[in-house]
Amino acid sequence: MSKFEIKGKICITDALGVPLYEEDNLFVNKGFEVIASLFAREFGTKGMGFIQLGTGGDAATVGGTPGASRVAPAESDEEIRLLLFEKAILNFSKPDDNTVRFETFLQSFEGNSTDINEFALVTQDKTMVSHVVTVETGPGGPATKIAKNAGQVAGLAWELTTTRCP
Repeated sequence: MSKFEIKGKICITDALGVPLYEEDNLFVNKGFEVIASLFAREFGTKGMGFIQLGTGGDAATVGGTPGASRVAPAESDEEIRLLLFEKAILNFSKPDDNTVRFETFLQSFEGNSTDINEFALVTQDKTMVSHVVTVETGPGGPATKIAKNAGQVAGLAWELTTTRCP
């Protein structure tokens, strides 16, 4: 019996395509339910729909109060902890046979904050597929904060890559 593994990666670029931030992320349990739905030809709401930005990288529960240290994403996560902004996916491509890339961009007036520290890839019906919390600022420290300022345009790209496991 063969199995496969799915790995995600998010990349944020400036207006010229220069990478500003890139990190691998966790494919969550609900993501596998989405795959099963797609195999069952339930395409209506299970296609990838949005990339979400949040400020809850230090919050242990959805809507929780941030603490003093980073809380890593968990396979059981079902939604972003503290949603700041979401942007519809505008384009997708297949860089190779095992990878799909979802892309969008943030206008100068969208998603502005100095406290961004989590991201999620969600379907059209808002089912979380993949989740990332930025790295710790130091051992046991809070999640690194990313600033997106007014006047700044940013590209967002999320890649999902499958690997066959023996």
